[in-house]
Amino acid sequence: MSQSSEIAAELDAVGDIIARAKAELAAGASLDLAPLERKIEALCPRIEALSPGEGRALKSGLLALVDTFNSLAGSIEAALNEVKAEMGGVSGRQRAASAYAKSSEPK
Repeated sequence: MSQSSEIAAELDAVGDIIARAKAELAAGASLDLAPLERKIEALCPRIEALSPGEGRALKSGLLALVDTFNSLAGSIEAALNEVKAEMGGVSGRQRAASAYAKSSEPK
């Protein structure tokens, strides 16, 4: 198996990790993206060491991976916004309850 073929297989594995992360996020689980980061950090120097021809052979796979990363980032951002909205609602309820408690205290 050539170096570019091995890297292409590893890029597919990265795509699978991202797909699992999206599924876990959709199920409400917290994410640990450290293994993904380590895999990418290991792949980058290997990709940089390829000849231009071998690198071009990986271009479509790399572009697809960027799209997959962007999709995960969008999912993470949506989940974050949902949590922020929930927290804002709690804060609003707390303020209302606190104001009500103050207004009903005997003077």
